[in-house]
Amino acid sequence: MGTTTTITVKGEIDIASVSLIAGPLKTVLAEKPETIVLDLQQTEFIETSGIGALFRFEQSADLASVRFVVITGREVQRLIELCDFDGHFRVPPSRTVEVGDLGTAA
Repeated sequence: MGTTTTITVKGEIDIASVSLIAGPLKTVLAEKPETIVLDLQQTEFIETSGIGALFRFEQSADLASVRFVVITGREVQRLIELCDFDGHFRVPPSRTVEVGDLGTAA
């Protein structure tokens, strides 16, 4: 069974912060896991420099034979769709399951 490494990004990805993400991604890629998951569910915004970084990193992962998966939240997914990149990145389908009010334990 292969290894999976997940990197979670919170906040905003812009020209000032994209380099902060590149370092950990390169470090993980050097470890050659089977899959790298970039979790952007808690990312509130991503600008074009961030989208460009995703493309570059995906290319690096492909060259290293590492599967690269992006998990997005609603805001990032909307931007990816608006830029017509929704068919490009490996973005698994997501679904929400509501449990409801669990109340308090007695």
